[in-house]
Amino acid sequence: MAETRKLAAILAADVAGYSKLVGAEADACHAARVWRNRSRERHRISSVVDAITQGLSGLAVPIAPNT
Repeated sequence: MAETRKLAAILAADVAGYSKLVGAEADACHAARVWRNRSRERHRISSVVDAITQGLSGLAVPIAPNT
């Protein structure tokens, strides 16, 4: 009976440790996906801005709103 309890305790510790590792990995994976998506958005925006400035011979003037 004591051996069964020891094995159950070991199994519970293994499950807890595995769950902790999987949770940490999931958080890191999510952060990497967010970073990649933002990087792609920046690339798309810069591509559009580059195309516009090339069409204007590189002359782009920022216009600030009247305040």
